[in-house]
Amino acid sequence: MIYVLLILITWIVFAQTGMRRTMSDKKAIKEFSKAGLMLHAHSIQVKNHPLHYVSTGTGDLPTIVFLHGSPRSWTYFKNYLKDKELLQHYRLVSVDRPGYGKSGFGNVLHLRKQAELIGGLLDTLNNNQPLYLAGHSMGGPLVIAIAALKPASVSGIVIIAGTLNPDEEKQGNWRKIFIKTPLKCLAHGNHPMKSLTI
Repeated sequence: MIYVLLILITWIVFAQTGMRRTMSDKKAIKEFSKAGLMLHAHSIQVKNHPLHYVSTGTGDLPTIVFLHGSPRSWTYFKNYLKDKELLQHYRLVSVDRPGYGKSGFGNVLHLRKQAELIGGLLDTLNNNQPLYLAGHSMGGPLVIAIAALKPASVSGIVIIAGTLNPDEEKQGNWRKIFIKTPLKCLAHGNHPMKSLTI
């Protein structure tokens, strides 16, 4: 019983650390500076919800907005934000999705609500240049939802290994641990796509 308890405590600590997967703005700015790049960190409120994002590149270029999967933060796209070839042609933005990183960590919202909040961010980023969305994993359906809500703001989308239909996605056996045991209390809510209506 002691071993089970220790494993459970270790798992809880690991899961919470994994969910955060971010770094301080100060550390990130320093890391980018060492690479000869300027990173801008931003924290804004959209509909009374905190939204954190970072950007690199020139503000008058077309924009690519990167949206991470679960559990991640803006840092998942850190290397893209440093890509010199991309920076010649685009302003690059990476967002902490609502409920992750520094965008209200732990308060994960339904995909539709996330789309509304990030749609508000697109208004802030508008520089009268094309704007593209790139979403990885759960960021894939999110970019679709944002594009459906703000078609005039989005010039195109890129889905990277996106989850588009959870009913057809092969479920790993490890998920049963969360569904059929008391650990379901520790799971991060219901699957946010089950009731997605655009």
